[in-house]
Amino acid sequence: MDLLSDDAILAQVEAALAEEPEKKVIMFTCAYCSYYAADNTGGILKLQYPPHIRIIRLQCSSRLNWRHVKRAFELGAAGVFVTGCSLVTATT
Repeated sequence: MDLLSDDAILAQVEAALAEEPEKKVIMFTCAYCSYYAADNTGGILKLQYPPHIRIIRLQCSSRLNWRHVKRAFELGAAGVFVTGCSLVTATT
């Protein structure tokens, strides 16, 4: 199975919400920016994000399809959070 396919992403959503979905929030993250920010929260900063968050790492947040969000809500997720890269601008 292609890890980037819609079926693979939907399988992750379904697995994350298999038990007590009403207590969980799905967080779709960009693999390079927001995923590392979440990972650094625990690893480097020694902070904890809420235990009900279930992270699904995407190659890019633009890869997210509305069907992924819809499926999470169909399965009873308490919420869906979409994160991406920050926009950095430089001025001279």
